[in-house]
This record gives sequence, structure tokens and C-alpha cells, in this order.
Amino acid sequence: MALEVIESLKRAVVEYDAEGAAGWARKAVVEGVAPVKAMQALTEAIRQVGDRFGKGELWLPDLVGAADAMQAAMPIIEEELKKTGAKRKSLGIVVVGTVFGDIHDIGKAMVCTLLTAGGFEVHDHR
Repeated sequence: MALEVIESLKRAVVEYDAEGAAGWARKAVVEGVAPVKAMQALTEAIRQVGDRFGKGELWLPDLVGAADAMQAAMPIIEEELKKTGAKRKSLGIVVVGTVFGDIHDIGKAMVCTLLTAGGFEVHDHR
């Protein structure tokens, strides 16, 4: 069952399904999937999308859709990570923010998603 949850979580990101990603993240918690493994699945999926974007196979809206899906699942997985006390390897901490009302939220969200996928702990101050 854990493998099905992990694969479904990846598929939700690759298919830009934010609602599905959040649902599979909740299912991962209920099924007892290690939060670090769930986070790795999200990271693998967003990297796949990012690689395809880099090759010109996907466009910016695809990347934004995948990032939205990942961001829908991440708080659920991060909360479980805190509860279990598990740690994920981090390359460092990045703090990101914008001025209230700034229109750059999409770009900031993309940067946060890609930094997280790259192994950084990101604190997004909105």
C-alpha cells in the first residue's frame, strides 16, 4: 500500500493535480508512510517536471501547475515530519518573502518549490 501512495503522490504532481496531491499526502499520513519518503517522492516528481521544462518539453504553466500540486501536499507532509521528529537532509535554510500585495507570488512560489526540491529548507514569509 505504501508504494501505491508514493506513486500516486508523484503522479498527482506530474499531472498538476493539487487536490489529488493533498489527498495522497493525507493518505500517506494515515497509512504511516515515512514523511521523509513522501517528501522525496514530491521532490522526484517536481524534478521530473523541471527537467522536462529545461528540455523545452513543458512550458511555464506546466511548471506552475506542478509546483501548485507540490505546495498543496508539502504542509501536510511537513506537519507529519515535525510530529515524528524525523529530519531530512538539508543543504541550508533559505528565507523568502515579498512585500504585502506584491504581484510576484507566482515567481516566489516557483523559487520556493525548486529550492525545496533542490534540498533546501525554505521559510516562505507571506
